[in-house]
Amino acid sequence: MKNIFKGSLAILLALITVFSALACTTKIENSDNKAPDTTTAPTDTTAAPCEHEYVETISVSPLALKDGEKLITCKKCQNSYSEAIPMTKTLKILAIGNSFSSDAVEYLWNICSDGGVETIVIGNLYIGGCTLDKHNENIRKNSATYTYYKNTAGSWSSTSNTAAITAFQQENWDIITVQQASGSSGMPNTYSKLENILNIVTEKNPNASIYWHMTWSYQQNSTHNEFSNYSKDQMTMYKAIVNATQNKVLVNDTIKGCIPSGTAIQNLRSSYVGDTVTRDGYHMSYDIGRYTVALTWFAYLTGGDVTGIDWVPSAHSAVVSKNLEVIKESVKNALATPFEVTASAMKEDPNPSTPQQTTDEALFKAKGLDINNYTVFDWTPKVAAYYNSKNGIGLVHAGNSTASNIPNFIASRIITKQELPVGTIIIVDQGYTYRPEGWTDDNYKATTRPGAVSTNFVVVDNNWWVSFTLRGFNLGHSPAKIMTESDASHLRIYVPKN
Repeated sequence: MKNIFKGSLAILLALITVFSALACTTKIENSDNKAPDTTTAPTDTTAAPCEHEYVETISVSPLALKDGEKLITCKKCQNSYSEAIPMTKTLKILAIGNSFSSDAVEYLWNICSDGGVETIVIGNLYIGGCTLDKHNENIRKNSATYTYYKNTAGSWSSTSNTAAITAFQQENWDIITVQQASGSSGMPNTYSKLENILNIVTEKNPNASIYWHMTWSYQQNSTHNEFSNYSKDQMTMYKAIVNATQNKVLVNDTIKGCIPSGTAIQNLRSSYVGDTVTRDGYHMSYDIGRYTVALTWFAYLTGGDVTGIDWVPSAHSAVVSKNLEVIKESVKNALATPFEVTASAMKEDPNPSTPQQTTDEALFKAKGLDINNYTVFDWTPKVAAYYNSKNGIGLVHAGNSTASNIPNFIASRIITKQELPVGTIIIVDQGYTYRPEGWTDDNYKATTRPGAVSTNFVVVDNNWWVSFTLRGFNLGHSPAKIMTESDASHLRIYVPKN
């Protein structure tokens, strides 16, 4: 019993010792009222590297002669950087226009080629004086009412009776331009159909960028019947065009930009050149007028530098070369300030002894005549047709003849002696000729045909009419070439108002 008691006592003392130790430990750890330390072994808090998923966004689209830029951003961590998109060296442009688009693109292919563009396709859907309302109707109804001009290698071809959709589908166009008819260009209430046109163009050509062509105001002494919309004041018209462009056109996000042709021309007029850049008060002169507008299109649409451009049209090389510096100044200023005139620093002609630009007004003045006393005669050109008075008064065309030279001519309508009285002025440009076929009546057949005329300025008199009562013109080119509707502008007839 004694041994059992001793053993039990020993166990009891051991238990008391353990509990005392635990109580002592607990008291010490909580002596400063801190929570028991529950810290575990340290862990690695460094985040794992992002497995980037990048997406690309084009921030600046490339042009034919100017690099673009794309922004590359990670969808997970938003890390981003930019890269250049190389210039395309390609320009495929379709104009939906009228005679003002013809003025703009006449020299564009050659200028682009000179500037370094390697692939160039230019199309022009043309109807004379065509308004936005008319374009909308034609496009919506798929009307085959356009003359479709196209230039792929430095010369123009033409196809009559073409629907806009045909041109839309013919190329993968980079750029499509739209414009208003000149007389309506500054009238805000004439732009209601623009959005309809843009919607259709975007649907048919989703990859094309759409630009607006801002046209120019008329010459101050213009006799255009719509000039009265602007109180017959050039600057009133210019400011109205700018206002309509900014408030009726550029508010539409579909329009990517505005080609400031009207401002380039107004800049040029502020130089020593003066108000002499049209051929009839509203269409561009064939030399520096057309060249200035084409150079504006080139610079704006390709991003190219006009400084290095030195190509000039051979038919007007002397005049354009002489004025090339002031033309380039006007274009550069228009690109820098597209909606405000920048006065030229070139107030004095640097080469006064060389020929000045040839305008109809200047030709009249040199003959002691005032162009304001004449009206431009509509001779109603018909492309790919001509007269042969030895065979009678009928028109020769592809519908009644297989002659291979038909595409080389543009014929007028039959014109009476009363319509072209004595004193009428006939002007033909360098490189072009016309044959004034004549008849005494509808049954007349000539034994010999009148010769081709290349004289620049002809005054109609009684000897010009001889015994004829009817005349018809065949306009051609020397050397021979395929004639297009734009070539018709190289023959102009002015009839005395009285």
